[in-house]
Amino acid sequence: MEYIENCWAKSYCNSYMTDNCNKNCLGYQQLKFLYKTSGIPKKYQHLHNLDLQKSDKGIQSTLENFRDNIVENVEKGKGVIMVSQNKGNGKTSWACIFLNSYFREIALTNNLRVRGKFISVPDFLQGLRDDFDKEQKEMNKIKKHIREADIVVWDDIGVETPTKWVRETLYNFINYRISNEMTQIYTSNRTVSELENILGERIFSRIRGQCLGVIFSGKDMRIRGDRH
Repeated sequence: MEYIENCWAKSYCNSYMTDNCNKNCLGYQQLKFLYKTSGIPKKYQHLHNLDLQKSDKGIQSTLENFRDNIVENVEKGKGVIMVSQNKGNGKTSWACIFLNSYFREIALTNNLRVRGKFISVPDFLQGLRDDFDKEQKEMNKIKKHIREADIVVWDDIGVETPTKWVRETLYNFINYRISNEMTQIYTSNRTVSELENILGERIFSRIRGQCLGVIFSGKDMRIRGDRH
């Protein structure tokens, strides 16, 4: 029997490294598909928890509660917006923790559907600009996934210069998901007021209406080589 030595479910699967553990396992195949289609950066894949710095301990339980009730939150279309003036203090890690936790819960019943999508907003907008000149199959696939996935993470929103095109583009995607009560997770290194000015009141009011707001105040953990 060929065991899966580093299965993504090894921390919670009762069959791990038993006679039932092999690469034909339904759960393993479903998780493999979910991660392949999610776009989650490799270093954040399978992360389930992150202890925040002392200055952010007050929001730790809020994040853990959203994670522990992720299926119910997704069913209700609830989201989270995490902001901070500092980079590298855990926002992206926690956004991916929500995705990872959801995958863990729904893998066995997934039936090879795209359920979660990680979007780096600057990269996504650049890809759309490139798509103006040449039809890109990959970008069309990403746009389709954004409209269909149960959870979309919008990472680093607010970095782009707030042109009319940027605002309208983001509004169209985000508003579609809000109108259909689909969960969205946002991370930003802007303050709340800055983000509202950048995105515009129309889109930002809709985001705040759907999302739990969480403000990070910790310093950059990446200086020590920690995850962020």
